[in-house]
Amino acid sequence: MMSLNGIMVGERDSFHPDGILSRAQAAKVLLVGADRRIPPPPASPTFEDVSSDAWYYASVEAFAALGITGGCSVSPRRYCPDAPVERQHMAAFATRAFGFEVDDASAEPHFSDVRSTNAFFPYVQKMRDLSAMVGCSSTEFCPAQPITRADTALVVDRLRRMLQLEPRPPFR
Repeated sequence: MMSLNGIMVGERDSFHPDGILSRAQAAKVLLVGADRRIPPPPASPTFEDVSSDAWYYASVEAFAALGITGGCSVSPRRYCPDAPVERQHMAAFATRAFGFEVDDASAEPHFSDVRSTNAFFPYVQKMRDLSAMVGCSSTEFCPAQPITRADTALVVDRLRRMLQLEPRPPFR
């Protein structure tokens, strides 16, 4: 579905559903999935580990400009484009990219391994409230576990359907 809608494409001849999503891929997938405009990037990179000639440069810059991410490090300012996206980070990225607020997220924890003191708690709660993300079991979310490409495709598809976003034309 995602590759057919021009949001996520495979590598060579396979989608690699069990592959781990990188932070570089997340920026592109979530912005395109949420129908967010990716403006021309600034001349100077925001993050010292994202080169202006990288394929993901414009997406990462838009991700930062829209307040979806502050990066993986403040000093020095880094994005960590090759690092895997943890499930808790996907909850925050997706919530922000698709424009959801977390003020009305459930206060009672859905998962035993994401306590209310976790900085990502409201995002995990919101994604579960929306049925956009489920746990790795009925009682656990596995917040630090890397998210797969298949799980990412499900999250994006569920959120697009919820917001009734139009299908995207396939990549050419």
